[in-house]
Amino acid sequence: MVERLKLVLRSQRLQLLLKSFAFAGLLTWVKIGNFGFLPILFFLFFSLYVFNGHPYSLRSQNFYSFLALIVVSLGVTNILNRQAFVVLAILFFSVLFYLILGIKELVFVHRHQWYAVKNILLFYSLFLFFFLWDKSSYFFIKYLSFFTLTFFILREWLFWSEQNFPKRQLLASFVLAFVVVEILWSTAILPIGFISSANIMILITYLLVDFSLRHFQGTLNKKIILRNLGVFLLAIVFVLITSKWNSY
Repeated sequence: MVERLKLVLRSQRLQLLLKSFAFAGLLTWVKIGNFGFLPILFFLFFSLYVFNGHPYSLRSQNFYSFLALIVVSLGVTNILNRQAFVVLAILFFSVLFYLILGIKELVFVHRHQWYAVKNILLFYSLFLFFFLWDKSSYFFIKYLSFFTLTFFILREWLFWSEQNFPKRQLLASFVLAFVVVEILWSTAILPIGFISSANIMILITYLLVDFSLRHFQGTLNKKIILRNLGVFLLAIVFVLITSKWNSY
């Protein structure tokens, strides 16, 4: 029985791997095709069909993460011009696609850990997208878009990690999204590179989510707060010291 289960898991992971390669191939086609209508249509249809099993089925545990991945993957590959960066970005998004599908289809054994990894990587890609994007025009629309994506990812993260307080988690997601976007705006002012800015944001976001989850689980105490804040401050100092500061 155990051996049979292992064979099934291997088969599922192989299928996930093939789907991820197809995702990468279609995303590459979108980039090479200069974001033409046909490549984007095939990319969207394939991604949605593979994720849901049917192109019109929209109910799923990781659906908001999936939507965020589609938006960010298209946005980042559109912004990037250097071939090496484009290849790395496509590989990165393919890994995210693999994780999202694997969690959804119950392939991973320790799903909570992989769920956290998926959310961290997704937020990191979202922050990279934000700092790469030209924010000089359509200011309100862009910030509203990022607030919406942040809210839904946080909502999904909190709900599927701890489901005892759905209404409180909805409010917490809204407040956290507002705080994250405000800090995002402040971080964008710093004269540092986009990678360093994204590193700062992912540290802040993870700290806020960790405190929120521990609060809902009833495990948040003074010792944990001081310990996590200490690690957070050391990490922030390291990022700032190793960042290349731009002079104007």
